[in-house]
Amino acid sequence: MFAPPPVIETEVFARLPDKYRKAGEPSAWLTAQVRGAPMHSLLEGPAFDRDGNLYVVDIPFGRVFKVSAAGEFELAAEYDGEPNGLKFHRDGRGFIADHRHGIMLFDPARGSVEPYCDRARLERFKGTNDLTFADNGELYFTDQGQTGMQDPTGRVYRLATDAASDREPVCLLDGIPSPNGLVLSQDQATLLVAVTRMNNIWRVPFMLDGTASKVGVFVQLSGGIGPDGIALDSQGNLAVCHFGLGTVWLFSALGEPLARIRSCAGLKTTNLAYGGAEGRDLYITEADSGSILRACPPPAICCSRIAETGTNQGEAILLAAYYENTGPAREVLRVGELETPEPGPGEVRVRIRASGVNPSDVKSRKGGPGRVMAFPLIVPHSDGAGEIDKLGEGVEGGRLGERVWTWNAQFGRALGTAAEYVVLPEAQAVGLPEGTGFDIGACLGIPLLTAYRGVTLEGPAAGQTLLIAGGAGAVGHYAIQIAKRQGATVLTTVSSAEKAAHAEAAGADHVIDYKREDVAERVREITDGRGVDRVLEVDFAGNAALAPQVLAHRGTVVVYGSNEPEVTLPFLPYLYNDIAIRFYIVYRLDEAVRRACEAALHELLESGNLLHAIAARYPLAETVAAQEAVESGQVMGNVVVEIA
Repeated sequence: MFAPPPVIETEVFARLPDKYRKAGEPSAWLTAQVRGAPMHSLLEGPAFDRDGNLYVVDIPFGRVFKVSAAGEFELAAEYDGEPNGLKFHRDGRGFIADHRHGIMLFDPARGSVEPYCDRARLERFKGTNDLTFADNGELYFTDQGQTGMQDPTGRVYRLATDAASDREPVCLLDGIPSPNGLVLSQDQATLLVAVTRMNNIWRVPFMLDGTASKVGVFVQLSGGIGPDGIALDSQGNLAVCHFGLGTVWLFSALGEPLARIRSCAGLKTTNLAYGGAEGRDLYITEADSGSILRACPPPAICCSRIAETGTNQGEAILLAAYYENTGPAREVLRVGELETPEPGPGEVRVRIRASGVNPSDVKSRKGGPGRVMAFPLIVPHSDGAGEIDKLGEGVEGGRLGERVWTWNAQFGRALGTAAEYVVLPEAQAVGLPEGTGFDIGACLGIPLLTAYRGVTLEGPAAGQTLLIAGGAGAVGHYAIQIAKRQGATVLTTVSSAEKAAHAEAAGADHVIDYKREDVAERVREITDGRGVDRVLEVDFAGNAALAPQVLAHRGTVVVYGSNEPEVTLPFLPYLYNDIAIRFYIVYRLDEAVRRACEAALHELLESGNLLHAIAARYPLAETVAAQEAVESGQVMGNVVVEIA
């Protein structure tokens, strides 16, 4: 067994005011559940809406309260029901698991509670208890009623909640003695269910078709009454309200006890929710006192162990930025301690001094269509620079101590460069010329390489006229310089006078402000009506219609990015002008092409006259701010995280 975990104390965040306490008033729920004992309330189901407002329910008296940041209660709804659990859908709707009526829809703006789903296959529920949402909006809820070890017939249901839903729930699991709180794992592949009268947490893995498979016990408790509400934090740790013991247990994703959070009020800790400025504080309903308690688990306790990633792990500790689910930077990115990786055969370990932040890193962290968590834990950023400090078997000894820049550190891999150390195949650690700083080295793998490949993909640019979209961006700024070095005439687009000056400093011959000028008209004017030979395009979805208007006959649009996954083309203008489209991505270059590009970049760097635009620098502890700066689209140049 495990040693007793550290104790974390709580404080009273809010207390139900006397004017809302109903001591002595009759309630059918109280008669059945506590043998008619008088209670002023029974607070349950704390939940935060999309705007960060906290709500709780009062089971025996059919009430929903809104609780302000100052801890002040306001009656949000009152109806003839027994609300047991509350959660907010991603679209803003509130859903209530009502013991008497089933699943109800709560509208905070109108203060209304209306039926949503009251039966399954024409049979009424036993008494719905708690609920949780999947990332895709599906609702999972428990149907507990009066089940227990004497009547192990409780169930777990799944219910679609989109507009096209027939509101017919699917039974995932039955035969449960008193199912209560529930939550999905971060990868959505497993459901955890509190089984109160068995005093344990069940683990319910899903098959590919969504059915349950090989259900087992994840955590076994003792004492008190049993587990009630449960929740996951951003790192996958499980918080469990232990009703009757005045405790919230905190377990790691592996089921290891991390902490005991002790109630400063009564023993009836019913449910909990994560909230606060960074979503790390626990808000706990306690029924005896009619209070909401608050606890602030220290990050050091909550820092979960690094998941298996395919790289040999050592025992030393490194500092890294990481995330375990996709979403806004301030909600999912954390900086904490992880195990230091060890190089395997053919690998090197790099002591990272600078980590480059690129738009692709931001998009991967945000998630969205086609972007899912490929690993349980991700350390972001593919670009970086530093020194090789350890060699794996088979790597030439002379590489120890070599100054290098990295590519694809987090492409198809879990652990990128936003850390003190990264382990890579030795080919992905490329020698950095003397005199080139680590900050510049962190800008090579994506910005400079993308620019070079884009300019040269159709052959040397000498004598050609190029239109480079986004000349003030990290890639565009480099592309202008490379094209000019090769003897091209360069036109570029920008969105402000400040960005125009930035592009001109890179050597652009003509700068067009697309917010104030007609780009097609200006290109025709500059080229005497001929058009440009090539377009280097960063947003094909946004500019697909523009390309035929600015390209010369048989011109080429070279595409390395798009702000939307689908692009609509004006077919006839492309056809009649015999326009070619070339796509490329630097993450998947052939080995020979990549080696040639690396040699060309080395030559560019050694020349010493390449301008490098580093727009902002941040320490590792401020990786969130670094990613937000890139996401804002307002920076001119590269953003670098510096690691001491």
